[in-house]
Amino acid sequence: MNDLTECPHCGSDYGYHVICTMKGKGACQYNFDHSEGDNTELHDSLMYFEQKTMYCSECLKKIGMKN
Repeated sequence: MNDLTECPHCGSDYGYHVICTMKGKGACQYNFDHSEGDNTELHDSLMYFEQKTMYCSECLKKIGMKN
């Protein structure tokens, strides 16, 4: 499916997504004034497991399988 340039259903060229499951724990950082701190590393310790089904990010219809 690497030759797709748009969704075959709605014609959108916005892109596609695959569903992924994440496993692990992270720590949310806060400043002492209770504002959100630097959380750029929040996801670094998570493990990601991607499914292979591709979905249009615009119309959400199934468009194929990821290689």
